Amino acid sequence: MKKIIITLVTILGMLFLNVSNASEQAKNKIGNQLDRIEGKVDKVVDVVATDHFRNKTIGLEFNPVRLIAWNSEAKTVSGSVSFFNIFDNAELAFPIYFEKSNDEYDTERGDFTLATIDMHYRNFLSSAKKGFYLAGFSRLAYLNGILGDDYDYFGLENRSNKYGSELKLGIGFGVGYRIFSKSGWYWGASLSVGRYFIGENDKFVGNLIGYDDDAEMIFDVEFLKFGYAF
Repeated sequence: MKKIIITLVTILGMLFLNVSNASEQAKNKIGNQLDRIEGKVDKVVDVVATDHFRNKTIGLEFNPVRLIAWNSEAKTVSGSVSFFNIFDNAELAFPIYFEKSNDEYDTERGDFTLATIDMHYRNFLSSAKKGFYLAGFSRLAYLNGILGDDYDYFGLENRSNKYGSELKLGIGFGVGYRIFSKSGWYWGASLSVGRYFIGENDKFVGNLIGYDDDAEMIFDVEFLKFGYAF
């Protein structure tokens, strides 16, 4: 009788181990299948987004806040033109910026004009033109204002009242993030850092940290531009 009981317990134990192993293997297979399905879904989503984006060849982008803040003492315009159909997972963008300031209460600074145009090559990390991207850029800047040291900003007696202009060329790199909707609207944020290699720096009366692109270093943060792709 004992032998029969021992035999039955042994058989039941073997059956339990086999069932447990089979259950664990089944769980692993199901998990692997779910991972593969999730990966395929992500690829399908990217393909759909990319296919939709292929119908868009050009995008126009602008900063509405600067238009709202437009007044007689400070006029600024910020926008971009992007081309989407030149590279598979990248875009070529041309951001522009214009500023004309004339503050009657800020007589030390006087009139100042700044105009810049960039060329950005943005390489997206996703197969679709969305999400994070890395960028390299070049910038051409035109500045016109009162010549002098930054410290001249604090005293009319030191200001030369002599106007001049400067043309500068710089390069840099940046990172950014893009959200693109199927309707064609898109929004992005970016951080760009660079340096001017051609042109004179710290040439115009400004403040102690440099006036806009008068400094040698280029540092831009953008998060209020909205665009539409055609």
